[in-house]
Amino acid sequence: MELPHIILILGPVVLAVLAWRGCFRRDALDAGPSRRAGLVPADLLIALGLMILGPSVVGLLISISTDSGQADASGAVDLDTVTYAGNILMGQAAGQLIPVLYLLWRVSSGPRGLGGLWLIGAIPRKPLRDLAWGVAGFFVAVILVMATIQSAVILGEWFGQQAPVLAHPMLKALVDSDSQVGSMMLIASAVLVAPILEEGIFRGLIQSVMGEVLGEGRRWSIVLVAAGVFAMIHANLATFENWQALPGLFVLGLVLGWLYERSGSLWPGIFVHIGFNALNIAVALGSSLPTEVTS
Repeated sequence: MELPHIILILGPVVLAVLAWRGCFRRDALDAGPSRRAGLVPADLLIALGLMILGPSVVGLLISISTDSGQADASGAVDLDTVTYAGNILMGQAAGQLIPVLYLLWRVSSGPRGLGGLWLIGAIPRKPLRDLAWGVAGFFVAVILVMATIQSAVILGEWFGQQAPVLAHPMLKALVDSDSQVGSMMLIASAVLVAPILEEGIFRGLIQSVMGEVLGEGRRWSIVLVAAGVFAMIHANLATFENWQALPGLFVLGLVLGWLYERSGSLWPGIFVHIGFNALNIAVALGSSLPTEVTS
């Protein structure tokens, strides 16, 4: 039996086990700790403004730096791996690190002081528990995401759409890398930087602000909205023809959001995110072919 068929069988099995464990009940997230850190909608607007402004500045700098690059027949600039990886890290610093630093400053300057960092889960509440939840969440996420994408591919084929190649440009650059240093920079960006910063933004910032506004009795609504935002932000991974990636990203966002609301800690989601991206990279390097999707 081929792996896609095994995944399609495991997906419903995992869903059944989760349902049996009560993970989908209306009150499943009520046991999650309170995260009243004093965040307000203006904090989300400020962070989003920083996310837009920072990359705009970096994009200008990158466009200047690539003026001297070599263009191919189509006019696209051919960057070496180190330069490409450096551009990605600069973009992450400007578009993600700055908003996360703003979040950390905002909660730590409140009445709870540094205790605010513990409140939003930036400081691990129970490190061993967070690690255990991260490991379990990783296997659940991989099976459900792969099953969802495979189901979307089959659905597309029913409507006459050819099965797409779903691959993050970073994975392609890593497979075609011309520099060991550049490869290490790309791996660090995907496996360490992206998981930490993205969990800080999508869970620590967006879900916490929504919790303050909507109330903690609406945790499922918060998870659903945050997962939708997570998928749409990554929509550049899937063109109109390659829409099959989006349901998988949404499912990944659901797992990450559920873990945050239930545990009150960013770290289970960070561990899942690290494992998920590392798995994609391992498959890409092992096969020297583009893999499915990296968040």
